[in-house]
Amino acid sequence: MKLMPSASELRELCSIDSFIEVTVINAERAARFGDSYDIVEVPTSMSMSIVKQRLAKAFPECKIVGRWFTRHLEIKWG
Repeated sequence: MKLMPSASELRELCSIDSFIEVTVINAERAARFGDSYDIVEVPTSMSMSIVKQRLAKAFPECKIVGRWFTRHLEIKWG
């Protein structure tokens, strides 16, 4: 049985939604200017694995690559 998330976990989920939304807008803007990738910095309050999963859903057919020892993810579409 899954327990109800705590208040801090619910706040984190809400912030992940807005983070993904802003990331999609910025990637679309970068693509319009001819870029083939975008790099985003994941805030320390968010889980890297959850953000990576959410970005994979938001960017199907794109490659999401993490960088070692940093909080950056690279979204490659070109």
